Amino acid sequence: MTNNNLRNLVLEVISSKWPCNVTEIAKELGLLSGDERKDRVKINLILYHLRRLGHENKVVMKRIGRNLVVWPTEVEKLRTLKELMEGI
Repeated sequence: MTNNNLRNLVLEVISSKWPCNVTEIAKELGLLSGDERKDRVKINLILYHLRRLGHENKVVMKRIGRNLVVWPTEVEKLRTLKELMEGI
């Protein structure tokens, strides 16, 4: 699995099941094995791709407590449009 392919899979999961956190994405992709050390490595890999997607303005991330919640940028744009329409 290449980095670009994994990044696209992460984006697909986020688009289909938003809002979600890093662990939910890893579970959806079947990356968690039950071994805590290996799972941390996989979660850090997902975090890396989330940061890259954030820099590419494809996802919005917000830390809530200890969780990082992620949703697609399109949803954020729709929310902004809704707020503008309600103000009129």
